[in-house]
Amino acid sequence: MFSHLIFTSFLLLSTTTSTTTAVTTLFAGDSDIEYWSTDSVFPDSVNKGRGGWTCKQVGNKIGDHLDRYEPEWVVLVCGENDLWSQSATQTFNDFMEVVDEIIETGARVVYMGTKPEPSTGFLHSKYRSYDAKIRAKAIEMEANTASPNQPPPLVMVDVYPIFDAIEDSNPGLLYRNDRLHLNNAGYSYWNTWAQTALADDIGSCIRWEDNVCEEESTGGSPTCVDSALPISFRRNEVSCTEVAEADACSNSVAASHCPATCSTCGEYECEDTQALWVINGSTVDCDDVSNLDPDTLSRACGIASVASTCRGTCQYCL
Repeated sequence: MFSHLIFTSFLLLSTTTSTTTAVTTLFAGDSDIEYWSTDSVFPDSVNKGRGGWTCKQVGNKIGDHLDRYEPEWVVLVCGENDLWSQSATQTFNDFMEVVDEIIETGARVVYMGTKPEPSTGFLHSKYRSYDAKIRAKAIEMEANTASPNQPPPLVMVDVYPIFDAIEDSNPGLLYRNDRLHLNNAGYSYWNTWAQTALADDIGSCIRWEDNVCEEESTGGSPTCVDSALPISFRRNEVSCTEVAEADACSNSVAASHCPATCSTCGEYECEDTQALWVINGSTVDCDDVSNLDPDTLSRACGIASVASTCRGTCQYCL
């Protein structure tokens, strides 16, 4: 009887162990993942893409995949299917539920950004807004890492700007006949870009664009941030989230106010916003702040929301 119990326990343990197959990289998401021939390009990986899936559906299965494969990295693609029927904000929230579950296990995420497919032009403004939210969140998460030596948990490969330029100059080069899914040429870019992002073990980069690091890790020290105060525009208060939703980052005033959201850190991360902004019901600008006497200026710049707005005047980056 005792031997039987030992044998039964051994079988149960063996069964449990066999359900775990550790890999370095898990590919998870929608048809862009499913149709991506990852096995031959990315050693020690597994592909769990599913055509038509939304971020919510990916989230329903990601826990099982994480338990089974125990990945170091998850390459994640979802959101485009969601945006047919819901807002960029709700899609972003669903996306972050997946990301949070992944990083709780210690794995890091590489997000492959949206692609401007020829057949979905009516969704492209939503795509840009969605990507802008993820772009800003990746920077925020890196700034909030617990240790200066901790790599960014969420890394973005910014696909849209490059694919948009390629499509303008050479229509149809990247997509199948359905004008929706990537062909081999499109995936060749993804192969190169994802390999570069995954090779960055030390976490030197938060956002890649065309295989170049466009947003370097600051080692947990926040530099590129959006203003925490709303823009004053035609007697309305406009947040950086609303700037992204309105696809207004091409406006230099908005871009200077929201450099993280608008991906304009190279120009504005240490500069004053050009916008009028609202604080405690009053509309002011950074010239008003810079003209304060030294003691009052010091107190004003000691307010985090003011320092993140008048970044040059308050020497935010120093």
